Order: sequence, then structure tokens, then C-alpha cells
Amino acid sequence: MEGINKSAISAIFSALLTACLLLFSGSVYAVGYTITTGTNGSGTVTRSPNNSLYPASSTVVVTATPATGWYFAGWSGSIGDAINPTNIFVNANFTITGNFLPLPTNTITLVTNGSGTIALSPPGGSYASNTTVTATATPATGWVFTGWSNAATGTTDPLALTLVANVSLTGTFAQLPAVDIQPQSITNLAGTTVTFTSDSVGTAPVAYQWFFGSTPLSGSTASSLSLTNVQIAQAGSYCVVATNLYGAATSSVALLVLTNATGATNVVSTPTDTALRSAIAAGGWVSINCNGTITLTDTITLTKNVILDASGVNLTVSGGGANRIFYVPVGITLSATNLTLANGACIATNSSVPADGGAIYNYGTVVLTGCTLTNNTATNGLNSPIARGGAIFNNGGTIGLYGSFLLNNSALNTAGSSTRSLAYGGAIYNTNGTVIIVSSTLSSNLCKASPAYIAQYGEYRSNETCFGGAVFQTSGSTFITNSLLTTNVAYGADYTGQSYFPASGIGGAIGSWAGLLVIDHSQLLGNYAHGGNGYHFEDGTGAGGAVWNAGTFIMESSSVSGNSAQSGGVTYSANSMGGGIYNEGTTTINHSSIYGNLIAGANAVGSLAAYNGGNALGGGLYNAGQINATNTTIALNLASGGNYGDGPQGYANRGNAMGGGLFNSTNGSFVGMNLTIASNRCDATGGLYTLYHAELPGIMTGIQVASTNGTVSLHNTLLAYGGTNANCYGTITDLGFNMNSDGSVTFSSDSSYSYTDPQLAALGNNGGPTPTMALPDSSPAIGFGDFAGAPATDQRGYFRIVSDGIDIGAFQYNATSSSPPNIVTQPASKSVTVGGSVSFSITVTGATPLAYQWQLTGTNLPGATNAILTLTNVQLAQAGSYSVLVTNIIGSAQSSSATLMVTGPALAYGMIGTNIQIAFTALPATTYHLQSSTNLLSAWSDLQIIGPFGTSSNVSLTLPARNPASRFFRLWLP
Repeated sequence: MEGINKSAISAIFSALLTACLLLFSGSVYAVGYTITTGTNGSGTVTRSPNNSLYPASSTVVVTATPATGWYFAGWSGSIGDAINPTNIFVNANFTITGNFLPLPTNTITLVTNGSGTIALSPPGGSYASNTTVTATATPATGWVFTGWSNAATGTTDPLALTLVANVSLTGTFAQLPAVDIQPQSITNLAGTTVTFTSDSVGTAPVAYQWFFGSTPLSGSTASSLSLTNVQIAQAGSYCVVATNLYGAATSSVALLVLTNATGATNVVSTPTDTALRSAIAAGGWVSINCNGTITLTDTITLTKNVILDASGVNLTVSGGGANRIFYVPVGITLSATNLTLANGACIATNSSVPADGGAIYNYGTVVLTGCTLTNNTATNGLNSPIARGGAIFNNGGTIGLYGSFLLNNSALNTAGSSTRSLAYGGAIYNTNGTVIIVSSTLSSNLCKASPAYIAQYGEYRSNETCFGGAVFQTSGSTFITNSLLTTNVAYGADYTGQSYFPASGIGGAIGSWAGLLVIDHSQLLGNYAHGGNGYHFEDGTGAGGAVWNAGTFIMESSSVSGNSAQSGGVTYSANSMGGGIYNEGTTTINHSSIYGNLIAGANAVGSLAAYNGGNALGGGLYNAGQINATNTTIALNLASGGNYGDGPQGYANRGNAMGGGLFNSTNGSFVGMNLTIASNRCDATGGLYTLYHAELPGIMTGIQVASTNGTVSLHNTLLAYGGTNANCYGTITDLGFNMNSDGSVTFSSDSSYSYTDPQLAALGNNGGPTPTMALPDSSPAIGFGDFAGAPATDQRGYFRIVSDGIDIGAFQYNATSSSPPNIVTQPASKSVTVGGSVSFSITVTGATPLAYQWQLTGTNLPGATNAILTLTNVQLAQAGSYSVLVTNIIGSAQSSSATLMVTGPALAYGMIGTNIQIAFTALPATTYHLQSSTNLLSAWSDLQIIGPFGTSSNVSLTLPARNPASRFFRLWLP
């Protein structure tokens, strides 16, 4: 190698190495592929990852996204399916096109059947396919929505529809009954015929039921009511209730005023005391033909039965603020029409004679129709501690008030007493008699008792009390129907010095010490019971804002709302009990609402020491006796503990608040079935006095129900919306199928639910006489109640549809105001000859449509689904017991059984000489055995086997005479 340039060798080697490296390097690079995308139509196609070159064996996700109003129809190019997104396994170059097509458009056509509107959301009527549209039905005033048809069925409202085709949606609305022609009052002679005329609109069929007072008149189911040969006992108030499948409407009250058959005994033509007394002394029917005011100089004592007919005039009989107006002895009847009794007064000053009955003192019978009693008073003096019945004192007699008004009457204890201070019944006092109040209003009446004087310091007395702002009953019976009791007050006056004890206020509208109290289809609204403020000792008690009961109390289809009770408060604040109702007797409540009532503990006033605020127990109900409640709503009531009185000595609490809906006291027994107890409240927080101490809050518990040592038993009942674990306090006996929105009570049955929201709607008018809290179609309470013991109707009086299950609570989601089947005429037993025809029929009332299924000995007969069952070509095998099962949407009724007797063809007998001739008609395809017996007791023997024939055939047989001479024959079909 000598002579070779080393630099040249180095350069050659370097070049070769570079070439080798380049050659080697090119052999290790991977192959790269492309994915080209495009679109056909309106949309986009994206790749992930979005690179220009992809390595072999990699996976790329390709996604098609349609524009609004378009849909992805599929891929074309390198792939041909419609998978989206799609995964591309890269092993070549790909060209992919995403194809998009416009969405089809679907329309929804709305049809309304009846009076109402249907709104769509989103609005319009034309939508891209698969759009979900919400349809909301809104009935017009006086109408209800009953359901959808065509594109949807059922009653869900609002309704969600997903459109995949052009559809038509019909919303059907039904008109609630409404009285468009009201019955008018009638004055006529006894013994004549009178007719009340009414008419109602509403979706057919509309049914009518006339009432006399609160009693339905049997058979009076037409729009008009005719009464023939009317008698005095038929005088009173009449109304009609119109119903259809969707609701009910009650007409106004029409009064029937009857006079004697011979005309007026005499006439009062001038408004003078002398003229009126003279006419009443004569007795009989007194026609009053003058307007004005007659002011009496003394009480009129009746000695004869009298009818005071003031129809068509405006006459007031006044006691002048100094005299009672009427005294009615035993055996005497006073009837009055359209008369005003005002400013009557009974003022007593003798300690042995109470102040009783400002307008009327009754031992006999008093019937007032369309009358007004106002500003009458029973007032005691200093030495007479008792005042009773501001307008009427009923002592063992009978009082009937029809379409009348008792306004601003009062029973007043105006001065303290060294023994006791009592006032009873601002308008009416009843002892051992009967009081009937129909379609009347008792408003702004007052019962007020003064504090009692205590001669010795420290002596405690508990009998300083006023009972019944409007009505008090110590014994006897009181019936209140279709009436309003509002803004009546029982007020215990405050102390007037250190030696006086305040009075208690008991029963803002009604106090019933004993006897029977019935309230039906009435309202107790805004009444008030208030105990007086005391001094040094316990303050006056406030109990029963509307009703205080220690006797027997029945409340049906009535509302107790906006009433309140509060004890007095200065130092030792007494408990306040029962904002709506206080019970220590026996009470039954059905189809009613107790709502918006207040029980307020008194606010104490501090001095040298701090004093506790008063306790508030039972915003809606306080029970220390026995209550059975069914189909009732207890809602929106409030128990509010009183504020404490601040002082430099000691500490005090705000009063406790327990049982916003119901407080059940020691020894109380409360049994509830299908109740809704919800949205009640308790309040014992905050304070007014903070001069010396920060106020301590009271106990708030049992916002719906609080029970202390008594028993509360619930079945099919809803408890809801009291806050966190605050609905219930104390032990609840779980009778099953209850639902509680929190965990405040431990249910013992497997059928009750805690921590479950029933989704109650707000309290409102959902049909029926009292407000309810409706269940939406998504409520878990629907269909999860118990059939056992459940009432046939809900609170509204609507029939529960048993086939869909009983709902928990007072409101049945799918109830109807119509009735279940009632079989009026049962099928009758029948007899038919083989081959003949026979029919069974029944007469049924109830909500339509009615379905029938006839049965033979308990087995359904195919196709026998009409009200009349007709059988043709009857065979012996069809003999037996027939009955029918009738059903409608509400329930079912099974008829009694009717027996079908099937006999063979009649045999005709005759003699031809000594031979016997027997004839009968044989049916086709029938085999007969002619048999004989000598005495009907021994075995029958075959003489001949006859048939079968292809058609009906007349058969005549001649049999020779045989011994014995007496034989019996029969045809037998084996």
C-alpha cells in the first residue's frame, strides 16, 4: 500500500460508510396511510386523531355529526355501513363519505271535545321526527279535563308525545254541573200543591236529588220538585244537588212558608206594640203588612200558637235594649218568616236569676224561616254571675232556624263576682232541648266572662269561664247543616286588680258540655277563643278556636279553617289547646278539612322574675278524649309557643309548640283512617324580651302529630312535610299502609313507608264540599293503600275505583263522583218446557257504562253480556241457578240467583175404548223413554223408546189397558 494517499483512503471509507448507513436507515421506516373524508348533505365528519398520515395497524375513530334537522344515513366509499362513530383499522388508504339526509317532518293536529284548550311545548304543530312534544290540557271555568284519545289515551296531564308520524290528539273536557235556574222560595197555604223548579247544565247524564234541610227526599230525582197536600211539617228549606260523572253542584236554598188553610187570622197594618200584641194574643196566622220597627215596652208572652208572616215587608221587632222580645211556654209554637228581632235584652241583677235569652226564652217550639236576630244580649249584673244565650235560651224545647241570620248577639258577664263568673252561648244556649240550624249564618256573636273576685289571696278558682261564642249546649241535641259560623268569639276578660282571676275562653264558635252535636256540610271560619290575662296566678285558658266538645260530636263534610285559640299571659301562662277543635268527649270526623287554624301560647310579661311563655298544643286538633277520623285532611295549621317574660331573676323558656296538626294528650285515643296530615307547622323560636337574658327556645316537635301517653292509631294515612325528622312525636300505632315523608316514626308493619314523599299538591278545591290535597299521577301513594276497612268514597265523596287499588290518604287519585252498580230489580225464577224460550232481566242503576256477565251455577256463560239473558231451544241440561255480575269503573254487584226449571213436553192423555192414548210433541234429535209406575214410589220401567226424529214430530201412542188399572206415565230424557 505504499504510495497510496492515506487521506484519499479515509475519504473513500467515509463515503462507503455513509452510503451503508443511508441504505440501512431507509430499510427501517414504517409505511404511512391516509384517510380522506367528505360529506354528502348537511353535517360534518371528524377523525380522531386528526393526522395527515397514519401508521399501519393503527385505529382511527371517524364520527359523523348531522346538522340540525338532518340525520346520519350511512357511510360510502371505503366502508358501506351506518355505524357511527366507526373504528377504522388502518391497513390502506381510505376514502370515506358521510351521507346526511333531512329529518322527516311530523305534524300534530289538536282537537278539543268540550270547552278547554290544549297547549303544545315547544309551540307550533310541525316538528322534526322523534321530537318530544308536551301537550297540556286546560279546562275552561266550570269544566274538567277527562282524558286523551286518538294519539294517546289516559288522563296524564301534561302529556309527553314522541312524534314518529303525523298524529291527531283529542282532548276531552266535561262540564261540571252548575245550577243555571235556582229554585225560588214559596209562600202558600197548607194543603195545596207547591212546585220548586230548577235546572242545571253539565255533561250528560245529569242526575238530581232534592233535599229537605239535610235529608234527601226519596224518589225526588227530577229537576223540579212537586209537593202535594203540603203540611206545616214540610215547611222549611229545600235545595237540589245536581251530579254527573265529574262533580256536583248544590242549588241555593228555597224556603217553603206555609200558612193555615183558611187565610190570615188577623193583620198587622201599623208597626205598633199594641197592634202586634193584639194580633199575637188572637193566635193563628198573623199577616204583617207594614214596614218599620216595633219597639216593645215589655216581653210578649205567647198563650196561643202563632205564625208571624212578614213575607214581602221589612219589619223589625225590637226590645229597645231593655226587654226580652218573646217568651214561649211549654206546648206553644211560634213560627216567623222574614222577621228581624233586634236589641232584645235580658239584664239580671238578682244572684238567684241568671240572665237568659235576650230575644227569645223557649220552653215550647220556635221555627224561624228567613229571619234575622241581631244585637240581642243576655247581660248579668254585679250580683248575678251567669249570662246565657244572647239571642235564644232553649230550655227543653225545640228551636228550628232555616235560612236565618244570627249576628252580633252576646252573652256578657259585665262584672266580677265573689263566687264565679260564667257566660254561655253568645247567640244560643241549649239545655235538654233540640236545636236545628239549616242554611243559616251565625256571625260576630260574642260570649264574654269577667274575672272573678277572690276574697283571700292565694285562693285558686277554675270556674271563671265563657263557653261558646255563638252556641253553647249543656245537654240535648244540636244539628247544624249547610251553615256558616264565622268570626264568633269566646273571650275571657283580663284581671282588673290583684284580687281578680281571669276567665277562660272556650269554644270560639261552639261549646258542647254534653249531649249530641252534629255539624254537616258547614263551615266554621275565623272564630276565636281567648283566655284572659291573670295576675300572680295562672292565666285564663284558650281552647277550641272553633269547637270545644265534652259530649258526643259528629262532623261530616265540613271545613274548620282560620280559627284560633290563645291563653292569657302575664305571669304563669296557661296552655293553649286546639286551634280548630278541642275534644275531651267522643268525636267522629268524616269527609272534612281542618286547615289554617292557629293555637298560640300566651306571651308572658316579666317583672321581678322571668316567666315562661305559654305552651301551644294542637294547631288543628287537641284530643283528650276519643276521636275517630276518616277521609279528612288536616293541613296548614300552626302551633306557636308564646314568648317568655324577661326579668332579672331566673331564666325562662319560650313556650313549647307541639302537634301542629294534632296533639293527643294523656289518655286520649285517636284512630285515623285514610287521612292526609300535611304541611302543618310548629314555632317556638325567637323572642321579644332580651333585656336581662337571651331567650331560650321552646320545644318544637310533632309538627304533624304529637302524642303524650295516649294512643294514636293510623291506617292508610299520609304524614308529610314537617322538616327533618319532625313529623311525629311519641308512639304511633301502625295499623298498616301509612306513608311518612321523614323518619320520625318507626312503623311496625311491612306495608308502611318512611322517608317517602307522597308528592302532595297544594290544598285546593278538587271537587266535593271540602278542600283536599290531590295526588299527582307519579305519587307513590297511589294504589298502595289497604282495602280492609277502607271507606268506599274519598274525602270528596267520590267513589274509590277499587279495581285500581285504594290510595293512601284522604284523596283517591282516580275516584269518581258517580256510584257503583246497584241492582234495583233482581232476576225472577222461571219455568220452561224443553225446546222453549225464556228470558231473565234485571234493572240496575250506577255510573255507566255498565258491564254484565250472566252465570249458570257460578260459571260464566259465553256471550251472555247484556242486561237481558234470553235462552232459546232450552234443554234439560240448562236447568239450574242463574245470576248476573254487574260491573262499572267503580265497583261491582252480584245479583241474587233465579232458578230455571226445565220440564219435558206435556203429555196429552185419552181413552179409546179400553186402550190408553198418549200424545206429545217430540223435538228433533231427541230420544225419549216412555216410562210407567204404579204408585210414583216404585221404580219406573220403560215401555217404549221413542226417537230420535229428524224434525219436530207429533207422536201418538196407543197402550192397551193393563192391570193394575192405575198407572202413572212420564217421558224421560236420560
